[in-house]
Amino acid sequence: MSYTISGRLLRGYQKKILEPIFNGDKKHLFLVMPRRSGKSTMTFYTSNRYINKYYKETNKPCNCKIFAPKAAQAREIYVDNILSDGRKLINISNSKFIQSRLTCEYPFGSQIKFSGSDVIDNSMGGGANVVVLDEYALGKDTAYDRVMPIIRETNGMMIICSTPRGKNHFYDLYLDLKNDKDWHVVKEDVFSLGLMTEEEYTSINMSENLKSQDYLTSWDSPYDGAIYEAPNYDNTYIFNPNKKLYASIDIGQSDACAIGFAQFNGDDINFIYSFELINTSLENISKIIKQYLEKISCNLSNFELFAPHDVEVRDTWSGVSRMQNLRNYGFNVTRVLKTGIMDGIEYVRTIWHNIKFNEKDNFQCIENIKKYVTNKYTNMPEHRFSHSPDMVRYMSIGYKSIKGATIYQPYQKYERRI
Repeated sequence: MSYTISGRLLRGYQKKILEPIFNGDKKHLFLVMPRRSGKSTMTFYTSNRYINKYYKETNKPCNCKIFAPKAAQAREIYVDNILSDGRKLINISNSKFIQSRLTCEYPFGSQIKFSGSDVIDNSMGGGANVVVLDEYALGKDTAYDRVMPIIRETNGMMIICSTPRGKNHFYDLYLDLKNDKDWHVVKEDVFSLGLMTEEEYTSINMSENLKSQDYLTSWDSPYDGAIYEAPNYDNTYIFNPNKKLYASIDIGQSDACAIGFAQFNGDDINFIYSFELINTSLENISKIIKQYLEKISCNLSNFELFAPHDVEVRDTWSGVSRMQNLRNYGFNVTRVLKTGIMDGIEYVRTIWHNIKFNEKDNFQCIENIKKYVTNKYTNMPEHRFSHSPDMVRYMSIGYKSIKGATIYQPYQKYERRI
């Protein structure tokens, strides 16, 4: 059965984008869209059309669940949002919206339930024929894996949409699905959609990085409030056996542990390789470090490990410090100068142009640097994604001690950049 896409709800380019869903052979929809493109309008319209189509073909009710990162965001996007022509999205003639339950109910038993993906495990009872993950780049990164088996079981439809927020789980899923025959994957920006002129884009009062993320759907843009600028790349630098190799470590065992290897090349800190580990013992961390040193033929005598001040903390049961354990494993360990977090960040910012990364072998570190942000209420760094940035900070302070530099300006006030 062919369905004509009509009505005032959709713009021309939106109808064109949705054509393969309504009149083609695509089962699922994946939208990478900029601000002002009406991606939530498209997902809601598609969900409503699917509900009616399903009932006409099966004479059975259809269960649809729409997830934003938080329930409050779902309300803001779908309930309170007023479209450019003054209408609201939830204005369907054959449905009734119940505010207290954030639910659209249809007379033939179908419904659309709005919720937050942070509680997705509590919201999936009873199955679903249609699931929408809106602003998925900001939502729970396990949501797709939780929901897709249910959609396969019901032979239903999945809709995922977002504006990019760096190369995170949304980006990974885009790469996985863009060539999948069942998925209609669309990536557009304000220019390809004809939403904005170059002059209008230039006049937007935002940082260039944030603008390219929100309006050009760039994967490479740092998050809003990013503490550091976009990382600097030097993909030509490789390990030099004639230079000393340094590593820095942000030690975490119950959560992530970040380790980075670098050499000092003149005034530059060249990060050659880095990685993060989760729930890994110090013994296994040490083994992995040695495996890398063996891989690049670097002797322990030409290797130094920078560690934070808490490396001196003694284990409750053994009474042995992490410092002593690392030395027992054969490493030359230096505890870096203890500084306030903000003092250290300010120092890193002063030498940021000299910190360079091999892009391929520091991928996770680079992405977590982009996502290392300040809390918009406290203006202090958020702990999430902080392990790799902390590791870079320890390396920088170690570099400072080798070069005999000083952290010459105390932290005064840290402004959140937007």
